[in-house]
Amino acid sequence: MNDTKEKHATFTPGPWVMVQEELGIALSKAEGNLNHLARESNQSDWGGSITQGEAILNALNAVQQARKAWQAVLHEERKGKQ
Repeated sequence: MNDTKEKHATFTPGPWVMVQEELGIALSKAEGNLNHLARESNQSDWGGSITQGEAILNALNAVQQARKAWQAVLHEERKGKQ
């Protein structure tokens, strides 16, 4: 009987993979929170100012642009590895 155990390689994500995941999660959370604030600021009983509503929409737009740019970076990186 063979008493040797097979060694299986375990995947340990490198720092770049971890940064990619953390950035993606952070952008998703920010976008979700800003979407919520945008919906709330559009309600008739919202107590905020027009300036606050515009700031929320501008921040949401900026996060959406950042997320799209990040997705483009990841797409190009994956294309380069094929």
